[in-house]
Amino acid sequence: MLLAVIGFILTIAIIVTIHEGGHCFMAKWLNVSVTRFSLGMGKVLWRRQVGETEYCISMLPLGGYVQMQDDTSPDMTEEQKARTFSRQPRWKKALIIFAGPAVNFILAFMLYVGIGAIGTPDFASVMGQPPANTQAAHEGIQEGDRVTKVGQAPVRGLLDLNFELLNHAGEADLPLTFDRQGEAFVRHFSLADVSMDSMNEKAPVAQLGLTPFMRDPVVAKIAEGSPAKVAGLNQGDRLLEINGHKVTSVQQAVDLIRESKGNPVTMLVAGYETPNDKRTLTMTPEVIDGVSKVGISIAAIPEMVTVRLGPVDAVIAGWQKVKKLTLLQVKGVSQMATGEASTKNLSGPIAIADMAGSAVKNGVVPFLEYLALISLAIGFMNLLPIPALDGGQLIVIGLEALRGRDFSMKTKENIGKVGFVLMMLLFVFVMNNDLSRYIGG
Repeated sequence: MLLAVIGFILTIAIIVTIHEGGHCFMAKWLNVSVTRFSLGMGKVLWRRQVGETEYCISMLPLGGYVQMQDDTSPDMTEEQKARTFSRQPRWKKALIIFAGPAVNFILAFMLYVGIGAIGTPDFASVMGQPPANTQAAHEGIQEGDRVTKVGQAPVRGLLDLNFELLNHAGEADLPLTFDRQGEAFVRHFSLADVSMDSMNEKAPVAQLGLTPFMRDPVVAKIAEGSPAKVAGLNQGDRLLEINGHKVTSVQQAVDLIRESKGNPVTMLVAGYETPNDKRTLTMTPEVIDGVSKVGISIAAIPEMVTVRLGPVDAVIAGWQKVKKLTLLQVKGVSQMATGEASTKNLSGPIAIADMAGSAVKNGVVPFLEYLALISLAIGFMNLLPIPALDGGQLIVIGLEALRGRDFSMKTKENIGKVGFVLMMLLFVFVMNNDLSRYIGG
């Protein structure tokens, strides 16, 4: 809970500062008077005056705002009135409004470039034996085959593979390039049944039967007082050898223990985080219902790789990630609007806080990835044609340009009220989704 709160506040502080900073910077650059820059909404908790602008931190960490000077004061000089937002030409107003979402996209791009250069830990795109009756099984995919491309997009790890498949959801014919012992070959898969809704239940790779090759069996659990516990085996230890046989899979480890028939079992193990610290342990299994057991549960993990890109490749990958995620959001909103996808996929502040906490817990790179994703989502959402959002305001400016004159103040107030009601309804809806997930199950 503490990590969720810290992650949420940190995320909102960065994203809102960047977004509202875009509005503020553009306004000042175009010589429009900014009277207040607030991080948060509601009652002001802290303020500091710098020049003509008051910088504030407000009570509710659910957004922020930039307040620009209006021209209603009778004491204003003509020079001061000329710097008010309402007196600006429509192109300047549009630039100021668009600057907020624009810097969210720029931040996401810069973060993805930085992440590519730093390097991201990922599972290798090496496939295990596909489950029966899956597309991968029908296409003859074998254990050890490595996916190298989805269409023309390179695949560097399992996250890349899943992301590229997600971008092709709904397509009936998608070529995947594999490498088998140095020889490339192509197989065609159908993603016609893969949808935004089905992806929430099961990842695209799993839907196609593209399961990662699991290696390095590790000790997942150890029963108290068991032979393994007494012998000094630790949770997380890698099983390297059992009775002199190299261990390469979970089933092999289980079979070797059972084959002992109650005779002593010798294991060569290594600590998960200290692979060079190898130990030899001997234990005598208990025979229960004719089966030799040492009191452990064994799991396995896929091969790990570090995806690190050069400067040029990092820039290209960052641009591709922003473009494809934006198109994915367009597809998601379109499908929800037409009823093809469920609106239950929408998340609110509770889900954001939960994801932020997990990202903070997992380290710097996962948090930066999460931050990039949220920045992109906020930038995209603000461009939706809802009156209270930047996109809605841009639509109003566009309609005024077509009319050749501004809407009346009364009309703008009514548009603002409609937008506020829509935003409140959306907030209630996503909060209900969050509560249904975390309380209703």
